[in-house]
Amino acid sequence: MSELTGVQLVEREKFSGKKMLGYACYKGSATLNGLLVSYVTYYATDSLFLSAAAIGMVLAFSRVFDGFTDIMAGIMIDRTNTKIGRGRPYILCGILAYIAMAAMFCTPNLPDVGKLIWIFITYNLNSSIFQTLCAIADATILKRIIVKSDNRVRTLSYTGFFVNIASTAVNVLLPLIVAKTAGDARYWSYLGIGLGAVGIAMLVIAFVCCKEYTPEELVRFGVLKEADAENQKKTTLKEMALGIIKNKYFLIYLFVFFVNAFYLGISYSVQVYYYSANLGDVALMSTVSLITIVTWPLNLVYPKIIRRTGSAAFAKYMLVVGAVGSILRMFVGANVIGLVVTGFLSGWVIAGINLIGSEITIQCMDYSYLKNGLRVESIYNSFLNFAMKVGMGVGSAVLGIMLGWFGYDGSLAVQPDSALSAINFFFNIFPAICAALMFVGLQFCKVEEANKKLRGEISEAD
Repeated sequence: MSELTGVQLVEREKFSGKKMLGYACYKGSATLNGLLVSYVTYYATDSLFLSAAAIGMVLAFSRVFDGFTDIMAGIMIDRTNTKIGRGRPYILCGILAYIAMAAMFCTPNLPDVGKLIWIFITYNLNSSIFQTLCAIADATILKRIIVKSDNRVRTLSYTGFFVNIASTAVNVLLPLIVAKTAGDARYWSYLGIGLGAVGIAMLVIAFVCCKEYTPEELVRFGVLKEADAENQKKTTLKEMALGIIKNKYFLIYLFVFFVNAFYLGISYSVQVYYYSANLGDVALMSTVSLITIVTWPLNLVYPKIIRRTGSAAFAKYMLVVGAVGSILRMFVGANVIGLVVTGFLSGWVIAGINLIGSEITIQCMDYSYLKNGLRVESIYNSFLNFAMKVGMGVGSAVLGIMLGWFGYDGSLAVQPDSALSAINFFFNIFPAICAALMFVGLQFCKVEEANKKLRGEISEAD
């Protein structure tokens, strides 16, 4: 009986509930960390009694530094080769991130300048260094613990289901806790340490469960070439640059991802203006937001659909539905049922990309290796993270500039028609434009088909 090929071995890989649990804990810990850190401004102003302008400047400078560390993290991870894997060691960086986060919420009784310096240091240790290393290692870990595309998609879908439940629970409980504790800084310390312990426990589970395949196993699967497994050479900066420049599919996906981030930067900000100024009832936003709960079970059936359509095609279908939903939302006014239905549909503008983005990124990594022999991984996530931060930042800035241009004035009880029209455009029409741009990009991002062809050619050559 002839020995099985790498492709056949990959197809025989069984879905691992243990690895799914580990990956879900890994993603869940990152979500919990992000939710806690998002309260730093409120903590600084209402418990430490620092100037809002001063803490705003500290965080603004930190985000610039954060963009720089994205690229450095990708370079570091791509040059990592250890006995426990390439991405897995960086799960432990999440523990250091939680220690820094707990320290941030335990700011000592210093003069205001000292408190600002303390927050700057702990915030950057948490977000710009340790949490960035965790985030950039994400796709590398997923690629090296699961080799079958269908199994990765199932893991991503189920992870999304559980993380949505957990993040909603935290989003509900945190405001209640904050309201009860008022401005007492001691309770922030208890909260940071207590939830930090939960996050660390999740990361320990992730580290134990997310065991990477060995280089020898990856060779048998066809993920690595034998020479690379033997040499375990470090990726050079030149190889990293070529891995990006020569990968046309990643450059296309990078454009799609930037458009997605640009849309998010506008979407997150404009919705409150739409409900308050255009509909006259900001409370409606909470009611409509609750509809996301009914979408969670869909994560459990998405893998079957993606198995038939492919990742990129699935995202394109969702973009079409999302575009239609956002356009229809213009015509429902303040009707709650209409807003709920169209809100559910319009959410699909980003749902597809968010769900299968990691899989497309991994496919781009594989293409670079199959096509050009360039074993480059984490640098891709670096560029995507950087594009996310820039895109969201530019989106928020554009919205502010355009609202001011069209006459929005927060002191007015009723906004001028020009401002209302601008808000309507950015909330209901702009999503459809972004969906169309992303659809066109994905139409040309045929990386899955290219990889199948390359693997076939390699198998024939062997």
